[in-house]
Amino acid sequence: MPFELRHVNVYLLRDGNQYTLVDTGLQTEESRQVLNQKLAAMKVRVDRINRILITHIHPDHFGLAGELRERSGAELIIHRLEVALMEPRYARAEDLVHDVGKWLSLNGVPEEEAEFVKSASMGAREYVSVVEPDTLLEGAERLPVDDTEIEVVWTPGHSPGHCCFYWPARGVLLSIAVGSRKSSSTTRRARPRWSASPLVLRSPAGSWLPSCSRASCSATCSSSDWRCRRRWRIVNHWPSRAGCTSRSAASW
Repeated sequence: MPFELRHVNVYLLRDGNQYTLVDTGLQTEESRQVLNQKLAAMKVRVDRINRILITHIHPDHFGLAGELRERSGAELIIHRLEVALMEPRYARAEDLVHDVGKWLSLNGVPEEEAEFVKSASMGAREYVSVVEPDTLLEGAERLPVDDTEIEVVWTPGHSPGHCCFYWPARGVLLSIAVGSRKSSSTTRRARPRWSASPLVLRSPAGSWLPSCSRASCSATCSSSDWRCRRRWRIVNHWPSRAGCTSRSAASW
């Protein structure tokens, strides 16, 4: 990626003869080539992807969603709070720049710094195509996959509609941009990121902290017995100390 964080992971989950893709990467030729190469290496045709789950609509996670849905015919699934951000963030970005400038001024940011900050992320628009999802999430849904279920865990903070996906049958939590108590080593290294803006009414940090606990509870407690502790592992998109720096797709 052309950003400080040089890469982002996407995940491919086997679902019988088809696949679920979690996040898509940026809409760049490099991201497109890497994803296509990894799919080809696993002998997975794009048209075998029947579902695309989006954790949140930041360009590095959502950028290729429109293109991949068109190529695959997959069902595109996103939390409803993320959909509400699409138009102001990407389609009406000029209005957002104006609103951010006013908001920064009201919060005491010096004029020179506010002038830079208010438009700092506008360049990211070229890395994403806005597309309407097929299905909206609320959180707590159970999605069928490979004769099992994936649990949707709503974890706001990094983004208002950010979701994690927990796969109890495999003991896997796709935590993406949420660190939990069990993954403190990775979050200390890369630092969890959240930011306030006129589009976010609640405190992002105040939302993020309970999200960590919610993600941990989903991964360590069964739905029928909250006392049950089981073995599990977190799959996080921050590079880990073990050197896990996969650049595209990992298949379970």
